[in-house]
Amino acid sequence: SRSSYWHPYQFFSTRRNLILDYSYRKDVMSNQDLKDDVFASPLNVSETVYRALLTGLCTYHQLNTCIGLEAALNMIEVKQVADYNEAKIKYFAQQESAKNG
Repeated sequence: SRSSYWHPYQFFSTRRNLILDYSYRKDVMSNQDLKDDVFASPLNVSETVYRALLTGLCTYHQLNTCIGLEAALNMIEVKQVADYNEAKIKYFAQQESAKNG
């Protein structure tokens, strides 16, 4: 039946926004403080391709041939969470080290 047909782009409707809270760091600039045009951005490559390649988890050839959009978005999210957790661990380790002097 037509109602049971799943379109490949329906995953966007169930995808939740990743929100990383940097409020524990009082000494860093939040992403809300950054203005547009502060950083360079790609002109001829989509933001998704750019960010997926930055993760280091795939090559351009893989993105172009066998990795779909959902997998690319998943890679980006995995890298963001891993980087966030690593930064948080380093921050709290530095705080603990400073206390123990």
